[in-house]
Amino acid sequence: KVLSLLFSPVKAMPGKISPSAPPEQQPIPTSLSNASVVSTRGSPSTTLGMRRISSSVKKAERFKGETAIVLGIINNLAKSRRISSDITSCAVVDPQELTKHDVQQMSSGLLFLIKQEIDEREAVRKFLSEYPSMEALSKKHDEFQETLENICSKILADQQRWAKIKLFVSAGVSIVDMITDIAMVVEYFNRNETNFALATLACLLSNLTCQAFMTFFQNRKQPFKRQLKEQAFVFSLVKPGIDAFRVASESEHEEFHMVDHMTEWTVNKAIELLAESIPGAVIQLTAIMKTGSNTSLTAAFSFIFCIFTAALTSTLISWDWDKDMEKRKYNPWFYGYLPDDLLRKVIVFFSLVSLSAFNLLTRSFAVVLIYLKAGFSGTAFVLGIELLFYLIVKVLRRDFWYWMPMKSIAVDLIGSFVMRTSVKVVADFTTIVQARHPNELGGVYWSFNLFLSILSFPITLAIYNHSEEASYDVIEMSRRFLGIILPCTLVSIAIFFSTIERKYLSTFTNIRTAKSHCIERYRESKNDEEKALAIFENSKNLWRSIKDEVRAWVEANWSKWVMDSPKWFDDHLKAKIPIEYIPTNEDRKLENIRRSEAEKLKKKQNENSAKGKAQKAIKKLAEETIVRAAESVEKIGIKRSTSTVTSESARDSQKQFNNRGILPLIADKIIEEE
Repeated sequence: KVLSLLFSPVKAMPGKISPSAPPEQQPIPTSLSNASVVSTRGSPSTTLGMRRISSSVKKAERFKGETAIVLGIINNLAKSRRISSDITSCAVVDPQELTKHDVQQMSSGLLFLIKQEIDEREAVRKFLSEYPSMEALSKKHDEFQETLENICSKILADQQRWAKIKLFVSAGVSIVDMITDIAMVVEYFNRNETNFALATLACLLSNLTCQAFMTFFQNRKQPFKRQLKEQAFVFSLVKPGIDAFRVASESEHEEFHMVDHMTEWTVNKAIELLAESIPGAVIQLTAIMKTGSNTSLTAAFSFIFCIFTAALTSTLISWDWDKDMEKRKYNPWFYGYLPDDLLRKVIVFFSLVSLSAFNLLTRSFAVVLIYLKAGFSGTAFVLGIELLFYLIVKVLRRDFWYWMPMKSIAVDLIGSFVMRTSVKVVADFTTIVQARHPNELGGVYWSFNLFLSILSFPITLAIYNHSEEASYDVIEMSRRFLGIILPCTLVSIAIFFSTIERKYLSTFTNIRTAKSHCIERYRESKNDEEKALAIFENSKNLWRSIKDEVRAWVEANWSKWVMDSPKWFDDHLKAKIPIEYIPTNEDRKLENIRRSEAEKLKKKQNENSAKGKAQKAIKKLAEETIVRAAESVEKIGIKRSTSTVTSESARDSQKQFNNRGILPLIADKIIEEE
């Protein structure tokens, strides 16, 4: 989206400008009447429209003499094409002494903070603390900070909206890909190609089954009806859309979910690549190479769409993880390779899609050629050798354990094997850039993997060409595709690496392991929040070597966290802290009670099949229950003024009332009724 309506540059007041002063040193105007506003076409980097900022301008008009400062910031935010690599400086204290150049510097700093921080509120807070003149203006006018937040949120509005649209487009593409696979199953059966039909059907069912397992583990502590509902999403083929909605709407991470919604979306997308798109592409290419010129239009379209779906999915996974503000905040050395300039950003996107697509074609041709020469067992042997080499490297580097926290050593061992294998296969076929993270393949092995992928097609073609089983049609088709795929792959690589931010090139050659990354991140963190996320969001196997250090840190800070209740110290994170790390017996007892109550609440929700039903019932029935409880008290003769009771049941009620009070009785009655 390129066109936008922007504020024009602010004009200076007559009579206050020195003829010899350069434009950037001219003072800004002191009233709205001297700041002309016109409609122009502006930078593609932001899309501020007149309607979107009208509410901000109305508030800005209340600032009287400082109005032009706000308009100047808006104008510079809208015009900025590039974001500085660091916070800019402006030491001016008095807002009246600001020049247009100062406003430009501060606007650049605000853009930088918007990029770095998770939300606009935190960005504006740091902006005010960084620039004395802005802090003075905020103290003078109560609505100044709110207006800046409003402006920043409107700058991000289009970006957030298009990000959500992108998620739903990806979900739609995934659903269409599954439908085309079903169409190919029908076509293979109609052509009596039963093996291809069953193989394609097996891929589709494997995808759904793996997603069903992931959904089960993600919601294993949820009520049964909730689990049933989630499974229905999977087998009705709408799970990609549900995941996209939850990520786009920033749904809250529930305490008993295994991972957050972003990670769940990523895992399900990886399952889709691993179980359906990648093997589906290989199966369909095998069928095409065997049928040759007799390939139907449906088969050709399904194969092309399968390649496109896999390429788009892998690109969006890498893209969304790099654009995530929280990831950029806590791992700035790794996330941020995407440029801020729109044109460069578009180039990077299409280079990623093309690189992934051509790499998938390269690997698919290599696998099919091995299959045509050596059969299924030979193909499994070659791929198994490559996978075994990777696992041996991981074990020798003490990097086998996967980062995702799991419940037991057995589950951790099986889960680490499955995840390491899965990520390796996905990276082999799609060159997913996110896999260069130390938690996955690592930068060096990712680059080595890309090199192997490029060589795989020409090497396997040369081997097949010298075999007795070689088919002239297969060789000719492979040679034609090799002449297209190899140059396009190399061009895509060159464009990608020349367009991304240069300081992140080192992430493609880093030798960090998941363990060293976790420990370094913990020790280099500047505050408790970053330390907690670095440790307790990862598997214990990664930080077991420094567990005494972590325990001492928790013991020293637990009381402060409980007293201050910072936002990050929520029930979800508390549940991940080992009980034995809590310093005092009393605190351990309280935390045990909290966790047991949380478990009971989940069981109660399971019985009621609705979260929060008890709380709603309390609000709805409170008055009625209190009246009934009072009537019951009166009937059995319980009086505040006397302790006389005439029956055994009344005596028991009197004792219960004296020991527990009326409120627990009311609560018990509500729970009983519910």
